[in-house]
Amino acid sequence: MRRWNVSPALLAMLSVFVLSVPSAMAAGFDLRWNACAADGGVSNRDFACDTDVGTHTAVASIRLDQPITGMVFFEAVLDFIVAGNQTVPPWWEFFDCRIGSLSADATIDPGAVACADWSAASGVAGIIGFSHEGSIAPADTASHRRIVVAGGVNPPGVDLAANQDYFLFNVVIDNFSTTDPGGCAGCTMPVCVVLNSIRILNASAGVTQLTAAQVPGSNFATWQGGSGANCTAVPVKRSTWGAVKALYH
Repeated sequence: MRRWNVSPALLAMLSVFVLSVPSAMAAGFDLRWNACAADGGVSNRDFACDTDVGTHTAVASIRLDQPITGMVFFEAVLDFIVAGNQTVPPWWEFFDCRIGSLSADATIDPGAVACADWSAASGVAGIIGFSHEGSIAPADTASHRRIVVAGGVNPPGVDLAANQDYFLFNVVIDNFSTTDPGGCAGCTMPVCVVLNSIRILNASAGVTQLTAAQVPGSNFATWQGGSGANCTAVPVKRSTWGAVKALYH
């Protein structure tokens, strides 16, 4: 597993975690390209793979059925699987051929209307893991990778309302080494990216667990149409806060 360099602020938030706390279940989440689902984000991203310039942004958002008082941190698990049980190509190997081409941030699209920024512009977010982890069918192992994103704000945190769509974070993929000599092959391969689970920590060390899409399929974002990439094959991950903290050691 690759260990990621993250901001001191993000690391400081991890240091206050309680490792074993009760969890509550609540509502769901979405993953869309370009914008929050509530603001018209799209489910598929096509790219001609003809430039090394530019980025592609997958936007994660949540909607709660109960309010949360003092949200301070979240951990989100995403999985991707490539089409036809093929081996993950170099273009998607963000710890190897395209190291540095995967990132996450907490910057909401200034054009967002229906989605509110959960952190009220005070949050940070980053990639804390990219790995082969997850219990997946042996035939799919070489086709699968896992991304872990974490983010938060300083205590006392932010109060979130029920029945409101909230922007949570962006996952950003850049085009570096797509066409240049010796570039990384595989940009044209269809892929399905799945937002798998989200855990939210409040300032009182209570955890809210989100494990389902708002509507069926709204947590899937496909690349190049996604044809042949089995979005339902990815494993479910309910990691502990201890496992998240271990990524920094």
